[in-house]
Amino acid sequence: MTLSKENIAVIDKILLKKYGLIYRDIRLEILDHLASELEISEGTFDEKISEFMESNQEFIQKTNQLLTQQYSKNGLQQVTKIVFSLPFVLLYAIASLAFYYLIAVHGKDWFLTYFDILPIVIPAPLSLIELYTLFTSKRRLCTFSLVGSFNMIFMIYLFLVIHLVRKADAIYAVAVFSFFMTLSLAYYYSYWIAVKQHTKKLI
Repeated sequence: MTLSKENIAVIDKILLKKYGLIYRDIRLEILDHLASELEISEGTFDEKISEFMESNQEFIQKTNQLLTQQYSKNGLQQVTKIVFSLPFVLLYAIASLAFYYLIAVHGKDWFLTYFDILPIVIPAPLSLIELYTLFTSKRRLCTFSLVGSFNMIFMIYLFLVIHLVRKADAIYAVAVFSFFMTLSLAYYYSYWIAVKQHTKKLI
């Protein structure tokens, strides 16, 4: 049987409503497998769909669980990968030099007044966008786990590290601050890569 776009949409709706697959990327992976299997069966879509979905219930549940675990781990792995990448190290070095220069010229108090909260402010728009998508059918676990991993680090900065930056000597303050500042910029790049990879699966 050949599946139409309407047939695919029906399967997608069943996965969302009946099986609770709320993340679009996980639904797409499972949907792709189910559609391929359904296309080689005999009969019409309307005749087969109910029985077919029931027979694949265990597969859907197990695959959903495995993919959820995999995507959840991928978020932290991607953060680690970006931190140890050459572009991150180079950007960190440039940021450190630039911020040390600003402190040398204007003083640490001036620097803290205008810059210390930036590693929280810069990521905020993207985090709010991801928060919004959680209330839509287009939410993706691949980006949610990535955003969650980054924001966990940013919260550590907000509630702990920022106080150390304010009390530390200039050179140590710059070293720590520059790391989180670089991370806040890398956050956008990592998110773009995750979205790009997800979009490729849709094509």
